[in-house]
Amino acid sequence: MVLGPGGSLSCKKGPAPRKRCGALRRVVLLDIDLPGADGITVAAGLVERLPACRVLMLTALDRPGHLRRALAAGAAGYLLKSTTPARTAGGAHSREIAADLFLSVGTVRSRLSSAVGKLHARTLVDAARIAKDQGWV
Repeated sequence: MVLGPGGSLSCKKGPAPRKRCGALRRVVLLDIDLPGADGITVAAGLVERLPACRVLMLTALDRPGHLRRALAAGAAGYLLKSTTPARTAGGAHSREIAADLFLSVGTVRSRLSSAVGKLHARTLVDAARIAKDQGWV
């Protein structure tokens, strides 16, 4: 899949590449800092054009404003380039989340607890499983 000027999406010509391209539109890993474009704006366009697609933002910019804008644009997640694979796979503790998002630990715990309750989950792990099963993460 190729992202063209103005956020247009295209695939190489021919039925086989176009068919593969349609299958690949489930997840897009998108950098915020694209040459000549704002990745958050591109993410909003992708979410609008391909509602079944999940956009994950990848960035070296550790800024809470970018996180808020990316999530408001419909991004399903936000990942720093400096995040280690072990942390990505294993999740993060409340202290790490708080530090990354410039929030208090209490705020993070409160939000996580609220999410568990709203999902009628028994635990945070159960809430994560429900979110994954629903395709939200």
